[in-house]
Amino acid sequence: PRVITFNTFISQNIPSTFDRRPEQPELDENAEIFEGERILDYPLTLTEPGEIIVDNEDDGFEILTQREASFIKKYINKNKSDDEEEYTGMNFWRPSPIWRATVMPEFHGKYKHSAYYIKSGGGDQKVQWKGEIPESGQYDIYYNCIEMQQFGRGHRRGGRSFGIEDFHFFIYHDDGIDEITLDTKDSGSGWIYLGTYYLSQGNVKIELSDKSKGSLVYADAVKWVKRK
Repeated sequence: PRVITFNTFISQNIPSTFDRRPEQPELDENAEIFEGERILDYPLTLTEPGEIIVDNEDDGFEILTQREASFIKKYINKNKSDDEEEYTGMNFWRPSPIWRATVMPEFHGKYKHSAYYIKSGGGDQKVQWKGEIPESGQYDIYYNCIEMQQFGRGHRRGGRSFGIEDFHFFIYHDDGIDEITLDTKDSGSGWIYLGTYYLSQGNVKIELSDKSKGSLVYADAVKWVKRK
């Protein structure tokens, strides 16, 4: 199989259809073919022991700075319901000038696979992830990336790149604050390593700004993993 499609029409997943491409599928000739449903007797979990994940849908996520929508946009949207405005499509050619929630199956999430995205700027528009670690130590930090080539990276017009090019993070740790640039050219998809830092027990945080060489940035999920 080259692709597997999951349809979750009767659940509350957003979106309701997900495509997954197995990297190295192997044939199990002893597998039992099964049609029907199975009820799991354990809850869904997305974390492994020693991991702390904060998604944009979690309470630990916050938009620190947000431009106000223009008067015309407010006028056009004044009669729309909150549900209609909760999520919007990701427009690579005319990105949103304010942080807006958007949905793609590739984004991280337990039930809602979403992220916030914004038109790139000078770095003054920021979001923040705050987590709590149970014990002090060295922690590897990761950011969840979608497949860049599939979603607009590399298109240029008038000398400017349209799509996703890089991310500018501010990593808070015991020795200060590091500004990290994640170049997406060779990053691939999934959890991308940002660095290793010593963190004391308690609250930790990471910030992302709208600064980018591309036309937009998005804020999805971050992860802290304690080194053994």
